[in-house]
Amino acid sequence: MTIEYAVFERVTTVNKKNLSKHVLECTFRYDGELILSPGQYILFQIEGEWKPFTAVVNSNSNTIKIIIKLIEGTVTNNFFKSLKIGDIHQVQVPKVNVADPISRNTVFIATGTGITPLIEIAKHALDGGGKNKIRIIFGVREESDLFYINEARELEERYDNCRVIFALSRPHETWGGFRGRVDDYINMYFDEMRDADFYVCGREEIVNSSLILLKQLGVPRNRRHKIQ
Repeated sequence: MTIEYAVFERVTTVNKKNLSKHVLECTFRYDGELILSPGQYILFQIEGEWKPFTAVVNSNSNTIKIIIKLIEGTVTNNFFKSLKIGDIHQVQVPKVNVADPISRNTVFIATGTGITPLIEIAKHALDGGGKNKIRIIFGVREESDLFYINEARELEERYDNCRVIFALSRPHETWGGFRGRVDDYINMYFDEMRDADFYVCGREEIVNSSLILLKQLGVPRNRRHKIQ
């Protein structure tokens, strides 16, 4: 499939802040009209190469936010850490939908910055009045790596059909939540989720192991979704 793109000439940096030790949030103001499906990515040009990042849109202020995992020594890390307020960049927007509308019980499995598109898809479904059960499983190594905690818990508090689980693979002894990786959680509680659709996004190694596990557990191919 050939993907068409809309190009925005003026995307201006308006804010930067760290969400955790290794995660940076950048906010940009855009000109004109920007329409994105929940969880959809945009492309930033970094050293001559177009790279995708999930965008969170606030149409009231004509801004988008993107979340970046900071990995020292990479061109992406250097690009976003060096951004200055007022810098202008060009982005491309693919004219495609990322995810199908939610029509059944759904489990979102995220690691690291993979939470960004999944929580946007979940929020869109819940805010739209969806009554299917939604479970969000967010996995990181340590408690200090967690972010979007308030956003996830707000959904859980606002909607009776939403449940959020934070899974830590290297928790401190005081951690009271789930201990283990996201695929450990799936394996342990699969009977509660057997009838659901599964959307997975984040670290490639964990995404692949989770999809393999879901296949082994008998989840049909059309109910296993990988979000880029």
